[in-house]
Amino acid sequence: MCSAPSRSYRFGAQALQESFVTNMKRLRGEDVPHHPLGLAAAESPDPEWSRSFYSAAWTDIVAPVEDLSE
Repeated sequence: MCSAPSRSYRFGAQALQESFVTNMKRLRGEDVPHHPLGLAAAESPDPEWSRSFYSAAWTDIVAPVEDLSE
């Protein structure tokens, strides 16, 4: 069980992995919705959550990697 400080959300331990995987998919350019834990972490006043890999906020500010395969 984990809980994000914003609005006292509580999530199962599996949500950490799910949120991280969702963020990785978004970084690859997949059109998937943010995970609820990622949204809660992004809203958190605690930087340990809002700046973590689980937070939905950081995937929106990271520029996509340029494709150099050509």
